[in-house]
Amino acid sequence: MRTVSMCFRLVLLLACGSVQAQTTIQGDCDGNECFAPEFDVGVVYQSPVGHYGITALMYAVELEDLARVESLLASGADVNARNDSGATALLMAAAYGSSEIVVQLLAAGANPDIGSHRGETPLGTAIRYRHSDIAVALLEHGANPTEAGLEKAAVLGQTSVVESILDLGAGTPESSLQALSLALWKRHEDIAALLLETNIDLNQPTYDAEQHGRMETGEFVLHTAAQQGLVSSTALLLEKGADVNRRSANGRSALYFAARENHAEIVLTLLDAGADVAADDVAVAIGTGNEATTQELLQSLDTSTLGIAELERLIVMADKANFTEFLERLFSARDSRVPSQPVTTLLFAKANAENCKLVQWDLASGRRQTVFSSAGQCEQSFFFNRPRSELYVLTENTVSVISLDAPGAEAQQIELPTAMIDENLAALRERVHVSYQDKVDSSWMTARVVQFGVLEGGEFAFVTHSDGPADEVYGYLYALSGGYWRVVRNEDCHRFDPCYFDEVLSHSLLDRPAKLTVWSPEIRRNPHFVDKTEEGVLDYEFSDRSGVITLRIDGQYSLLRYEMAESGHCAYDCVYASALSLELPDQDAVRLAESGGNSEIVDRYALVRTGSWPKSELIDLGTGESVLGELAVAGWIH
Repeated sequence: MRTVSMCFRLVLLLACGSVQAQTTIQGDCDGNECFAPEFDVGVVYQSPVGHYGITALMYAVELEDLARVESLLASGADVNARNDSGATALLMAAAYGSSEIVVQLLAAGANPDIGSHRGETPLGTAIRYRHSDIAVALLEHGANPTEAGLEKAAVLGQTSVVESILDLGAGTPESSLQALSLALWKRHEDIAALLLETNIDLNQPTYDAEQHGRMETGEFVLHTAAQQGLVSSTALLLEKGADVNRRSANGRSALYFAARENHAEIVLTLLDAGADVAADDVAVAIGTGNEATTQELLQSLDTSTLGIAELERLIVMADKANFTEFLERLFSARDSRVPSQPVTTLLFAKANAENCKLVQWDLASGRRQTVFSSAGQCEQSFFFNRPRSELYVLTENTVSVISLDAPGAEAQQIELPTAMIDENLAALRERVHVSYQDKVDSSWMTARVVQFGVLEGGEFAFVTHSDGPADEVYGYLYALSGGYWRVVRNEDCHRFDPCYFDEVLSHSLLDRPAKLTVWSPEIRRNPHFVDKTEEGVLDYEFSDRSGVITLRIDGQYSLLRYEMAESGHCAYDCVYASALSLELPDQDAVRLAESGGNSEIVDRYALVRTGSWPKSELIDLGTGESVLGELAVAGWIH
């Protein structure tokens, strides 16, 4: 007895109600425990014939007894009789894979289109169980080659069945497109080649992108071939008219999928066919670590069409991959769009001094000058505006505007609109109180100034933050226009990604700018930079990395070892260095920063935070020594 499709045999027969002795057949049904009937003439069993519509012909088919089938057919058995589940002898034979019996049933006039009550037809069943010879025989005897038949045969890799269906002219353009997509997805290139000989619009989507929002690959057949690495099919699709630049609903092309899956040969094929290269294509290539593919894509990328954010993203990724050649080109592309001045100036005030004296130190010239002084400790907030070379000193509710180009000139005094701030704060407290249904006491909320500067139009402006419950932050932007303050806009944010308003042209001296940090790609532009290596570990919420930067200072090498983390709550703003140590020749390693905040590297100096925030130290990376001692306020002018 043949042991093909034993699971189906049991299900079908039980549905018909047969009662038989059963024994386990090992190795059938992909390791599932299945049973097949076993008959012993020495034991009397209840005959299934007559029960649940089982005919003698069906019983003979069940036994795969060809001689008995032929005898019953010769004696006039009803070849199209159906049991209680609607199955015919032909349907059962198609399921069991009994090719010779199928031929005999068809010759005796079996109708190949009679299906069970559940809609199972002999053709569909033969295809499902990969009995290709039976499926072809059914088609030759007039079985209805439904659209589902073509798609099912294509996905299951039944080349002869697909060919027979196509020879009958039964495949519609829609069904052929779906079958082609499925064949490519399962890498059945021979079937794909057959389908490509039919009339298919290769640039039609294979599914409705709006209804399948999370799907992307497979939206177009060229995308599927590129993702699956099918070199010959990709070339054939292009030859047959597939649009090399057709994009998915999310804006991805075949080139993107080929680069993402690291199919270098297909990337070259698509480029030769005129594929447009986008920033995303280069980004995914960098992510695979394939430098050769990245180089091919970058050579075809028109960097002049990219936005600054796209260039910055590629710079960060190329830095992580240590693709130095690409970094130089990307740096040049960005610098040609947004030229920047090198950072050479530090503003600082010594800690534990009797007076708060802010000093400007220009590293290039070595010149130092005092730009602000007041009695007592440095309780003020300091903001700097590089385009206007102005220092803003906030003391309680008054801002002093000091020109660093003319530090001896009298400072302009600006009073903040305290009544307006209080009014907005009161309204904010009430909103929080109501939104939490009186369960939160919002009276503790305050408004603190976190930015002060000017807008592009020259108006003085400042930003306040108010911390709320559940990590909420509320930001307000105020501007002085015509002698009157106004609220420009306000935003609700999160403490991991607070509201900072880019239109305010200034930064706090306590800010740690990403471009000056030890882990930033900009460290490669340091005049003492030699090499950088980095390793990363991605965890549930945090992406932790560690690295080593080699600098050459005064003829000797300095090794900066750092650890960093990136919070999953936000992206670029949440990256920070969590530790920094320095190794010099013939010396023990020195721990420069234990944790908290970024270490800003300019030239040969690292500005690192000490254990008592916001105090800092300026470390000479050539000697490992503190240059100025502990600082109460310190920040680079950037």
